[in-house]
Amino acid sequence: MPAPDAPAFNLEDFVRVESSDTPVFDDTGRWMAFRSNRSGVWQAWLCDLETLDVEPLTDTGGVIYDLAMRPGHRELLYVADDGGDEQFQLHLLDLDSRVSRPLASRPRIIHNLGAWSSDGRLLSYGSNLRDRSAFDLYVLDVESGEERLLLEHEGMLEAGRFTPDGAAVFCRRVNLEVPGDSMLLRVPLDPSQPPIELTPHDDLSEWFDAVELPSGAILAVTNDARDFAGLQRIDVASGAREYLVERTWDVESMALPPDRSRVAVAINEDGYSRIEAYELTPDGRLGAPVPLPPLPEGAVATGLTWRPGASSVVCSIETPQHIPDIWELPAGATAARRLTTGDARGLDPESL
Repeated sequence: MPAPDAPAFNLEDFVRVESSDTPVFDDTGRWMAFRSNRSGVWQAWLCDLETLDVEPLTDTGGVIYDLAMRPGHRELLYVADDGGDEQFQLHLLDLDSRVSRPLASRPRIIHNLGAWSSDGRLLSYGSNLRDRSAFDLYVLDVESGEERLLLEHEGMLEAGRFTPDGAAVFCRRVNLEVPGDSMLLRVPLDPSQPPIELTPHDDLSEWFDAVELPSGAILAVTNDARDFAGLQRIDVASGAREYLVERTWDVESMALPPDRSRVAVAINEDGYSRIEAYELTPDGRLGAPVPLPPLPEGAVATGLTWRPGASSVVCSIETPQHIPDIWELPAGATAARRLTTGDARGLDPESL
């Protein structure tokens, strides 16, 4: 039984606690958009990192599920639904005028966000527009409004990042017959060129977060022929695959800055997060470790990303004594820096 002087909490106390996640940055690195439920429902907010002042960006009739800053523009893409129906729609918000417009928005059609091209002109996503029971790969030219069905599949395709030259886009073909299995594809935008299967395999393996470097090497998180996921390098020319980070714990995610000069990985160690960072060589191999400050004790980190300039890693951190907030891990620093400060709504985290 709890001690007589222990604080009394009820379920509503915990529901009202503010959380923040999904940090994304403009090109300057000064402005950070993020998701927060501080208004009572998950919406998009903006933080000026010089002052740490925050302000709301959206007030939709539903929930904001994902965010992505448009490269080269003062615009934020957000994924929303209508009143909680989970029919994801894509919208583009001008950060100066605060006017938003739909990009791919159709009632009762789902749009699963992929990524922007490096010039901010093209957007990849998966959608069940053609067949309500299947998700195909689409690319939208945001300037012209032209939407292209890039690849059909009678199952699930998950859109990914573009290649550095914008000539192709990655996607995952999920094996719906057998859980825990997928194929990584490189799909050219030129319809005369066929998709390339990058990860032929005989066992059950998955690939996530694929990024192509200017050298042509691909980095991805995978459990290819392993019990634990690691960071893998794929040589497109030869098809050779090699692990760069192998641990006896899962690598859960990775992130690269826009200039692709460094890589960070989040590792799940017995249920808690540890973040490692390294310099990247031009051919996509690990260089010297990048020293980062330690995470708070008992931290679980999500939404791993780099601040533009590659000087710090940013993520959402939650611990038994810290409600979910956005934190910055500056390279070479001795302590992490909290960027958002959620309201615990009367709860004392130290007492939990």
